[in-house]
Amino acid sequence: MDSSSEAEITAAAAWVEATRKLLVVNTSDSDCADNSITTDVMSVLKNADYGRTATLFTLAGILSYSAAAWVGSRVTSNPGRTVWFFVALAGIPQDALKDGQITNIENKNGNVYVTLAGAGSTDQGQVAAGEWIDIVIGTDWLQSSMQFRVIGALQAASQSGSKIDFTDKGVQIMVGLVRAQLDQAASNAYKLLVPKSYTVTAPAVADVDPTDKQNRNLPDLNFSAEYAGAIRSTVIGGTISV
Repeated sequence: MDSSSEAEITAAAAWVEATRKLLVVNTSDSDCADNSITTDVMSVLKNADYGRTATLFTLAGILSYSAAAWVGSRVTSNPGRTVWFFVALAGIPQDALKDGQITNIENKNGNVYVTLAGAGSTDQGQVAAGEWIDIVIGTDWLQSSMQFRVIGALQAASQSGSKIDFTDKGVQIMVGLVRAQLDQAASNAYKLLVPKSYTVTAPAVADVDPTDKQNRNLPDLNFSAEYAGAIRSTVIGGTISV
């Protein structure tokens, strides 16, 4: 967005929430860094539980469009392959925020661009509802890719003058399509899921409701899987002796 006004951000966020899109915006509202204030834009978005809008706080470069730089640095990678924290943004000045201000912003599920270990770094990489941005994008990609894979197989069968039969063998073909998409999501090219962490289940044809069979709809084709996630912090302990 080319605006950082609260009214425009909240209006855009409401619209985006009803879509499969992601909105990443800048805000220079200093109230975001104050934990006693709950009417700032970050608080409003968090309280609305918006899962498709991320805010990046900026003071040092109000017109630097750091949110656009952030998006541009991330979306060229495969979904699930990269995270949104600890990212250096070329040409973007870092904010000199106190630890307490950073904590207050991040407690409101906002994001900052500061200096960490001598380098510019974004932190923390979450949307207003608290989910990691990479998980939002990865989940959207997995849903879309699975739909395309299944529809593509049905189209290919039809175009070749055949079909996928409503038999137990045909059901297993559908199971295989879902599993193949999960395999891709767990591959090194994506790293969205933990390899071999998933299961796929489908009903036996004999157990399918006759109405579903009449409508040619296979119900209850389900999977469960585990996100691979990423490490953002650690606790280190040690002893030093003479």
